[in-house]
Amino acid sequence: MSSLLANNSSENKQKKDQNISMIGKRVIVTGPTSGFGKEIAIELAALGAELVLACRDLERGERTADEIKQRTGAKNCAVMHVDTSSQKSINEFSLQFRLKYSHLDVLVNNAGINRPKQSLSQVLFLKFRAPVTILP
Repeated sequence: MSSLLANNSSENKQKKDQNISMIGKRVIVTGPTSGFGKEIAIELAALGAELVLACRDLERGERTADEIKQRTGAKNCAVMHVDTSSQKSINEFSLQFRLKYSHLDVLVNNAGINRPKQSLSQVLFLKFRAPVTILP
């Protein structure tokens, strides 16, 4: 009996998966060059999404985009630079994205935080957006 239920459940999942489509949806994936981000990007491309790979390393991003296109047949897979540890880079990415695209449907915010070593006052400035003086 349980194997019958398992088979039925598996068949239902396959039917549901066949109905999922991301055609016409624009998706930004941060951290798409390895791990979960890469797998998510591949699956979304296979479902027809228009991908924008937001990468710190453009060379790795281009290699990832080529692999995604090869594996899925995707045509729309762009690469843009962003360093998520830098507010300046995030702002520049946002500006460039808005200049190039009219809308965004999905953001997969997968990038890890890789902050360079900073002084405590630099970290507090980033966190609170105001200059902070650390007294001895």
